[in-house]
Amino acid sequence: MNRQEFQALRKETAEARQTLFEQKIVIQVVLDGGSILSGAKVTLAKFRQLLADSGRTDVEIHQVAGFGAMWMEPTVFISKPGTRRILYGFVDADKAARIWQRWIEGDDPCSEYAFAWLGWTHTYPDYKWADGTDQQPYRNIPHIGKTDWGRLQQRIVLRHCGDIDPESVEDFVAVGGYEALEKALFDMTYTEIIAQVKGSNLRGRGGAGFAMGIKWDSGRNERRTPKYLIVNGHEGEPNVFKDRRIFEGDPHSVLEGLIIGCVAVGTPEAYIYVGSEHPLAFRRMGKAVEDARKAGLLGKDIMGSGFDCDVKVIIAAGAYISGEASAMLYGIQGIRGMPRSKPPRSVEAGLWGQPTVVNNVESFNNAPPILMRGGDWYAKFGKGKSLGTKVILLSGPFARTCMAEVPFGGPISDAIHIVGGGPADPAHPIRAVQTGAVSGGSFPTSMFNIPFDIEEFAKHDCLLGSGSLTAYTDQQCLIDANYYIVRFNRDESCGKCIPCRIGCEGITQILWRIMNGGGNEEDIAKLEGLSRMVIQYSLCGLGQAAPLSVLNLLRIPEFKDELIQHVREKKCKAKVCPMAHNPIKVGYPIGIPAHVAAPGIR
Repeated sequence: MNRQEFQALRKETAEARQTLFEQKIVIQVVLDGGSILSGAKVTLAKFRQLLADSGRTDVEIHQVAGFGAMWMEPTVFISKPGTRRILYGFVDADKAARIWQRWIEGDDPCSEYAFAWLGWTHTYPDYKWADGTDQQPYRNIPHIGKTDWGRLQQRIVLRHCGDIDPESVEDFVAVGGYEALEKALFDMTYTEIIAQVKGSNLRGRGGAGFAMGIKWDSGRNERRTPKYLIVNGHEGEPNVFKDRRIFEGDPHSVLEGLIIGCVAVGTPEAYIYVGSEHPLAFRRMGKAVEDARKAGLLGKDIMGSGFDCDVKVIIAAGAYISGEASAMLYGIQGIRGMPRSKPPRSVEAGLWGQPTVVNNVESFNNAPPILMRGGDWYAKFGKGKSLGTKVILLSGPFARTCMAEVPFGGPISDAIHIVGGGPADPAHPIRAVQTGAVSGGSFPTSMFNIPFDIEEFAKHDCLLGSGSLTAYTDQQCLIDANYYIVRFNRDESCGKCIPCRIGCEGITQILWRIMNGGGNEEDIAKLEGLSRMVIQYSLCGLGQAAPLSVLNLLRIPEFKDELIQHVREKKCKAKVCPMAHNPIKVGYPIGIPAHVAAPGIR
């Protein structure tokens, strides 16, 4: 496929999509890893049965994915010519039948089942739902930009999630897909591409927030070949699922961003690394690569530009540690995934000892809009050093567990109380939020004014990279939560370095003893000493982040009071810890009594 053929394909697919929505009833069922568990396949089958029984030819059923409204799955979009595209929630087989009878066959949009209406195209100004266009209610159904969940969102990374069939390259091209790649291949030099990414101040979205443009520039300046680009899409932490949802909902955007990166760095070889726990993400990403290759958008002489690029999708070995950047490199090479010391950095000596640039899924997904609209446009979102948007994940006892995308700089209270809707049960208000899943600390209510900012989070032993916010109410115990976090990191440690291997074990044992009513004053000092030792001397990011939540527990007065209550009063207000149900004798020496040793001791 040359450039002219690609432009013809874009025109043809865009016209076909417009004709589809203007002339037919379109039912789009959200089908991804989360919605399938909620029964989306049953909902899809019911709509297909209803269509077959009706014999209608003016109705089409499609799949979309990764929209993010997890709290009300299964979710379905229905668009009728001359009306609005309506989002329905909690659509089981019975509701599907009612919606079909009343809305597909009749003129009642079932507003009691509807959450909001929105357009069938992603072309909102600046990818923002609350964009000032016509947002009047339709038949008592609000526009999504007027809902609390939608009004703060800026859907740049998630621009196509929920709009297109993730398994259709034609659908992706129809909404502007691969247009940024065309621009990179024919209308820009690699210097201009890197300059736009640098100008956007786009930072890594998975770890320490290193500037993506500087990484690409460093990769370009490396003279040794071959060079490699890698998308690190391995997620193994509890409550972290943004990368897999992007793979499942918009895989071609990841691929487009990766190929643009290859053009900028000057390499024809790239890899996409997907966690083995996510088979649907792996399958859809693999299909996107194959479909792009068949369409001439990947491989030899892309669009007739003379640029060659091939991409391989690799499934991880399964261990959490294999997602650590240096361990991932070994995994791709077929070697056991073990972290290595730095320097050298991967951009100097990475895959097979060659220059390698590694970025996160979310980072690559930002590249196409930046090239189309410019780095200055992207940099107008956010504040301080953290610019652009961040995909966030709200889990736990929120009213709305979800995936959303908001600009940097706003207070986390907006995410908690507006996007997330506050607590699921108003009788149990949210008293803290855990950041970074198992790799960061928590914020109490007194700190909910902290902005979404990488540096601000780091000041308080919290990590923003994964975007995860887990709510705690008075029904959750922070000591129990910290025990779970450190135990997870202990179990997932590769065991290579002693501080992580032994330190996490010691912290786990102390927390378990405290939870069982056997804690003493010296345990508090020991927790701090062990935590600081693990952070300072561990080789990789797992160990360096594993005890952050414990330090956070010791540093923040509200949290430390809860710990002291467990130690001195032998009380767990949440009635979660074992001592609340089966208290044991207290006053043990500093050793670890056998009968209160943590499960799984190694």
